[in-house]
Amino acid sequence: MLNYLLKLRFLVVIIVLFTFLNSLILIFLAAKRSVHAYGIVFFNFESDKPPGVEILESIDLFLIGLVFLIFSLGLTKLFLGRLVDDEDQNNLPKWLRIGNFFELKILLWQTILVSLVVLFVDQLFQHEGEMEWNLLIIPAAILVLSISMAVIQKYEKH
Repeated sequence: MLNYLLKLRFLVVIIVLFTFLNSLILIFLAAKRSVHAYGIVFFNFESDKPPGVEILESIDLFLIGLVFLIFSLGLTKLFLGRLVDDEDQNNLPKWLRIGNFFELKILLWQTILVSLVVLFVDQLFQHEGEMEWNLLIIPAAILVLSISMAVIQKYEKH
């Protein structure tokens, strides 16, 4: 029975490949949106959004692409073996040294929080002058996620 379960771990390869492809596509779309924003600024391209909003949306896409990229690298490392040798592990930034699923979860959680902050700033720029109460949902979610992440980190270490 255990042998069958160990063979199923290679299904993670499919998840990793598609997640990696998704990250590349999101990064490409973010770069395309950034180039369009620069075209608005420097070459007077037509757009229904101000260039600042276009740039903020591209940053949001870059961050979501980064979440997918980190997720695919983390899953590869956790389920399919080491990505780098132990010597090269020391050359990686500390935040990218993923040793277990908890560390991957916290890293993804932090990246999602940054994405939510960028999304909120983007929404503020888009809704200039017509603020509504439902715009407060995003900062409330950021607060709840931040508090819960801090609590989980505190109790997981002990």
